[in-house]
Amino acid sequence: MQGAIAIARNWAETLRARKLSVAMVSGIGLGLFIGFGLFFLWVLGCIIGGLIEAGGPIGFVKSWFDAAFGI
Repeated sequence: MQGAIAIARNWAETLRARKLSVAMVSGIGLGLFIGFGLFFLWVLGCIIGGLIEAGGPIGFVKSWFDAAFGI
């Protein structure tokens, strides 16, 4: 009987540890998703701002080459 009680306690502790690790992994994943999402929105905003400032896609590409090669 004592062996069965010890096994049950061990099993319960294992379940608690797994729940905690799943919650931590879920929280980390959500944080990364939000972080990368905000970074993507910032990059998209920068590209759209550059397109508007350059006068369109052709001017944007021309300005990029001018900056990259020092023309």
